[in-house]
Amino acid sequence: MKITEVRALPVKGRHWPRFPMVFIEVRTDEGLVGTGEALAFQATGVIQSIEQIGGWLCGEDPLQIERLWSSASARAPGWQP
Repeated sequence: MKITEVRALPVKGRHWPRFPMVFIEVRTDEGLVGTGEALAFQATGVIQSIEQIGGWLCGEDPLQIERLWSSASARAPGWQP
């Protein structure tokens, strides 16, 4: 099973853009869809970051969560978990 697409779906609620809610869909070649969410203080960059990380994850095995997390966090300059 491989990741084929990662989509960021912003929800523009009453506190947008100060406290954005962004849902995330991770789709696989076997038809499975995983969901998640991202919260941030400002909307700027959240969706773009998800899309960039999604590009890195395409083609990867979605069951390798720790390895994918480590790989994505290592690629994000200046960010530490």
